[in-house]
Amino acid sequence: MAHTESKKHKTKQQRALEAIGLGENETRLYLLMLKRPKATVQELQKRSSFPRTMLYYVLRNLQEAGLVLSVKEGWRTEYIAQNPEHLYDVLDARQREFADRIADVQSLVPSLRQVYRLADRRPDVRFFEGLEQYKAALDDVFDSGADCLYAYVPSNRKKRPGLALRQAFDEKRIEKGIAQKILVPDDETANVLAAQYDHDRLTEIRVMKDDRQDDFDMRLYNSKIVYSRFTAREPIVTLIDDRPFYEMQKTLFLLAWK
Repeated sequence: MAHTESKKHKTKQQRALEAIGLGENETRLYLLMLKRPKATVQELQKRSSFPRTMLYYVLRNLQEAGLVLSVKEGWRTEYIAQNPEHLYDVLDARQREFADRIADVQSLVPSLRQVYRLADRRPDVRFFEGLEQYKAALDDVFDSGADCLYAYVPSNRKKRPGLALRQAFDEKRIEKGIAQKILVPDDETANVLAAQYDHDRLTEIRVMKDDRQDDFDMRLYNSKIVYSRFTAREPIVTLIDDRPFYEMQKTLFLLAWK
């Protein structure tokens, strides 16, 4: 197989032809053929370092570029190097291709710019499944530096796994002095929670005036919104970190709180 030359050993002619799109092997063979423009594959094989199969491949590429023609002479096929003036055609084709690529990039840049602009504003969304990850989702409150939680709690219509984790969370929350405000529906849930937090001076509970039918908890704290829903065996949590969305939900919460 033809060897690859380092850049420092290439001639000015080689570098120029490669710059307009010819491959290294195509450049070497074309320059060789210009010295004796008409030759068969057998003759070219003797004059070059290319093996026969490689010669056919390189000659085909030169034909596609319009720099070599093939002519049948009886049983022989001769390859004829074309006048170097044809290099202008190669250059024109290269320029048209480059212009097309410029147009493609120009049409693409606005949409890519929009993606880039949205990168800093796109909400960070994380998912937690199972009891171990549920604990990590609860503990995020402590990592966030929040001093108050705002929570919606739905009716206790079914048993919710993770009770021990929630109890441990509340103990740690009280220890760290983190307050919480809880909105609950006007049903038995309000009485259950009132009894649960009877000695917790950091927790306030109010009954919602509207009849919410949500079957998930929602907590708001420090730019984060956390939705928790419960299957028969495990909690599933979605955590969204997005300041504008958080502010909107907090405003709605405080309106309901009044």
